[in-house]
This record gives sequence, C-alpha cells and structure tokens, in this order.
Amino acid sequence: MWERVCIVWWTRSIEIVHVALLVLGRAAQLLERALHVGLHVVRRHVEPLVGRVLGGAPGVSGKEPGQFNGPTDVAYDGEALFVADSKNNRVQKLRLADGAHLGCAGRADCGNGVGKGEFHFPAGMCLAAGTLYVCDAGNSRVVALGTALTWRYAFRAPGLEAPIGVVAHDGELYVVDNTADCVRVFAPGQDGRMQFRRSFGGFGSTPGKFNRPVGIAAVRGSLVVSENEGDGRVQVLSPAGVPLQVLAHKSSCSGICADAQRVWVTDSYRNRVIVLKIREAV
Repeated sequence: MWERVCIVWWTRSIEIVHVALLVLGRAAQLLERALHVGLHVVRRHVEPLVGRVLGGAPGVSGKEPGQFNGPTDVAYDGEALFVADSKNNRVQKLRLADGAHLGCAGRADCGNGVGKGEFHFPAGMCLAAGTLYVCDAGNSRVVALGTALTWRYAFRAPGLEAPIGVVAHDGELYVVDNTADCVRVFAPGQDGRMQFRRSFGGFGSTPGKFNRPVGIAAVRGSLVVSENEGDGRVQVLSPAGVPLQVLAHKSSCSGICADAQRVWVTDSYRNRVIVLKIREAV
C-alpha cells in the first residue's frame, strides 16, 4: 500500500514539474517578445570545468610565487596567463600549459607603492600589440608592461580616479574610471606611448551615463560596459560614447568579456553569470 502511494505521489510530482517547466518556457518566450531590445538575456549558473586549480589550495591566500590574494582579472597571449594579484599589489605570469610561475611585477614584499615597478591594487588588464596594460587603481594610473613583465611606462588622464577596467579597440585604449563614472580614451602619441584623448559618460541613469561602471569589452566595433550600482545595467555604446542599447535587469554587474556574438557578465549579487546575445543590427 505504501509503495503504491509513493509511486502515485512521484508520478504526480513529475507531472506537476513538467507543467511548471512548460509554463516557465512560455513565460520566457513572452518576456523576450515584450522586452524586444537588442540584447537577449539568458541567465545561467555556470558550472566549473573539472580541471586543475592554479594558485594553491582554494580559499587560501598567499604571497609565494604562484599564490594569490584577491586576484581580480586575467589576460593571456596564447602561451602565458597574466593575473592581477590585486591584494598582493603585483601582476604574475604563469605558463598556460601547466601553471608554472614565470615571473611577477611588483614589490617583493607584496606591499603597495607609487614608484616604477610598484602597484597599489592592480585591477583590469588587457593585451594589445605586445603590451600588457594594467589598471593600477590605487595609484590612479595605467601601467604599460612588456609581456616579460618589464616596466615600460605609466600614464594618466586629467581627473582619472579609479581605473578598474580596460579594453583595446581599433588602436585606442578604453579605460573604465569607476568612481568618476566615465570612460577615458587613450591613443598612441608620436612617441608611441598612450596619451589621453577624450572622455565620455558621467554620472546618471540616462543612456550613455554610468553608475559605477566596472567592466568593459569590445564587440563588433562597439563597446559593452557593465555597471554594478543603480539598475545594474549593461550598455552598448559606439567608440564615441553614443548609446546604442541599454539593458536594465537589477543586477550587480561586474566582470565582462565578449566574442562576436555573445557577452558574458558576472552578477556578484545573485552569484551567477548572465549571457547576452547581441543582435545582428549592433
């Protein structure tokens, strides 16, 4: 008798779940049609790949070569992985094949500093034309390193406060200034070094304005910028800062990357990754 009751209950539960999934699927279709914005949203919990872990025991920080304390960004050149080891005030280079430590830039004692070869909370990074650009957030500057982590030079913009995200696009460098709520744009001068050209944005909630921008990526000739306060928007803009598309989804958006068709954004508040699909019109 008990077994029969269990079987009936389990069968009924499966039917209820099946109906619920159909309802949710239909609701998602209706929501996508109702939004009808250029960005299609798929919210996903991304499962980690089964593989090796770099940096020692998960959850344990350290200052030894190959260990991390609060890493915030990574970049790679096909052979090596570069890690912004933010709380250790250094950038580390690891061999992509096996994670072997290849070198670091920063003070040996992991302390912060303002001089040549020193950092104060390095954050966003990108590689472009053999140069690793590092947002030295605590020093309100951007540092240019060689891929061997040799120091080249540092540069700023008037009013640059907290650079934390950077992307290279079409010969220019776009730097997210978090506390100034804007994007600073740099381009090479006659000496080949990056020089400030212009800014766009400013604080606000209208398209083209920002509320604590964090991440930036380039896709199909446009820029995609994430914000982690206010409506937690993701905006698509032209390189001149003209707003093209805006998506507000009440999330705390931060890290961002993109390919020709999709944009991935981390949502630290809801512990998920949001996948955005860019329409052909962008």
